[in-house]
Amino acid sequence: MKRIITLFNIYREECRLRVSENRVLRKVFGPKRDEVTGEWRKLHNEELSDLYSLPNIVRVVNRDE
Repeated sequence: MKRIITLFNIYREECRLRVSENRVLRKVFGPKRDEVTGEWRKLHNEELSDLYSLPNIVRVVNRDE
């Protein structure tokens, strides 16, 4: 039972790190103009990962543990 709780906590922490990382990257890279509508919008997670070529923070943290 303890192992399940630990795995859940690790997964939850990974999700929090991913959300935090994407929030920072959205501030750094700013909005993108939609080619179809011409409106400004937030970058999607996949677009952020394409722009930011460094390794995923969750993978780096897990590797160090």
